[in-house]
Amino acid sequence: MGRIKVLATCANVVFRRGLVQVLRETTHIEVIQETADAQEAIQLVSQFHPNVVLIGPVVEKMTSIELIKQIKEIDHSAHILACSSTPDVEHILSLLLAGADGYLLETGKPEAFIAAITTAYLGESILDPLILRALLDRLPQFQMKLKSVQVSHSVPRNLQ
Repeated sequence: MGRIKVLATCANVVFRRGLVQVLRETTHIEVIQETADAQEAIQLVSQFHPNVVLIGPVVEKMTSIELIKQIKEIDHSAHILACSSTPDVEHILSLLLAGADGYLLETGKPEAFIAAITTAYLGESILDPLILRALLDRLPQFQMKLKSVQVSHSVPRNLQ
């Protein structure tokens, strides 16, 4: 396995720079750039084609969901890991549906981020264990929502 090229995108400068410092200490990860700006992130993805893009909860100039969609349009092979400090299950599902390959809590240990980057690079999905538990706990609710959406789409509009 060669070095994994990573782009770190997050408006929280303390989190981003701390994570970048940790990643630069590893032998198999190369941080190619870091930015707070979503527009710049899109340009950097086009220019450098990172293997993994880390996206923090807040990016400047667009939502993280929109950024994920645009990155996937530019480079569908880029693996995207989203992260934030709160386990908002609905938001996390939106990130995953937009194309994120995984989700981590910012409060995770540095080793968890290194492992997640490696896992994503290998084409696997990763979820923080706390998030996975929250998703599983809410699964019945999501199944009910999905059924109601399917039913409303299958009923002709003039009968609704």
